[in-house]
Amino acid sequence: MDSLKFRLAGFPVQIAPGALLLAGILFLLGLSWGWSFPYIFATIGVAVFSILFHEFGHAILARSFGLEPISITLHGLGGLTRHAPSGSAGKELAIVLAGPGFGLILAAVGLVLSLLPLPGAIHSVAILIVYLNVLWSVFNLIPIFPMDGGQALAQFLQLFIAPAVAWPITWGVGLAGAVALGIAALVASQIFILFFAGMFAWRNLELLRAWRVRNKRA
Repeated sequence: MDSLKFRLAGFPVQIAPGALLLAGILFLLGLSWGWSFPYIFATIGVAVFSILFHEFGHAILARSFGLEPISITLHGLGGLTRHAPSGSAGKELAIVLAGPGFGLILAAVGLVLSLLPLPGAIHSVAILIVYLNVLWSVFNLIPIFPMDGGQALAQFLQLFIAPAVAWPITWGVGLAGAVALGIAALVASQIFILFFAGMFAWRNLELLRAWRVRNKRA
């Protein structure tokens, strides 16, 4: 299956086939929780729009710094915004934090809409916008690489120490955080979060292993 490609606000956007994984997980979760089909599809629609809006936060700030070319990809684990390197840890930190920032702005818009005398269906969508964007933004700020929180930690550390030191610290924190998240998810029977925690733990462990191998060869 080919990726869906289009341009939005001047940015090339690609929706990879893996994005169907996230939609499928949400669909199955909705069924297991007894949601109606309209509510499940509304949740999937709001989730996709929210992830795209989140990535636009990264992209718009990268554009303001002149870091073309910029592209956005939606995949099975969320989204990814690529841009030219800025060469500045401060700018990279701002770009990373712009994604969750945009998510919280969208949540605020949803909150305002939810307070208006709107029809029931629109009110339900507004509540979904608030819930999903607050949840996604806060979760994304956990300092676990490759989530925004982990990337922000790496860039913040590079304001004070060399990248060669900042990244291993970030991966170590990410590994510990992913293990803690996995344990919490297991206790709470949150299989969806446990899946993500396992993937994050493996990713950080592999990065640490590769770093140690490079150091031994040096």
